[in-house]
Amino acid sequence: MRSISIRAVLIGGISDIVLSNLLGIPLAIYVISSGGLSHLPKDQLQGAVVSAMHANPGLFAAQLGIGYVCSIAGGFIAAWITKGRRLLNGIWRLGFGSVWGCTLWYQGKSRNPCS
Repeated sequence: MRSISIRAVLIGGISDIVLSNLLGIPLAIYVISSGGLSHLPKDQLQGAVVSAMHANPGLFAAQLGIGYVCSIAGGFIAAWITKGRRLLNGIWRLGFGSVWGCTLWYQGKSRNPCS
């Protein structure tokens, strides 16, 4: 375990989450504006946006694509930080994110399984 950088894995995971949220904002704005969801109260808006994205295969594919690209970018960031042990730390970063997502889903804190 000495060759695994916890700092790199955590920074890669955080960058994955931040990038996913930043790149997902334009997609959510598109769904809100094109789906006529702007009139909904804030407490109902999130569920309506998620339902609209999951109902449209193109939007769902775009959402998955953003998530995959950001996860890969997080792995590259973790690998870049460690310089010499790139592959090992990049893979650990991807595994950490998957375990974290599945844990949140299992606990009922996330609607999307293992993502």
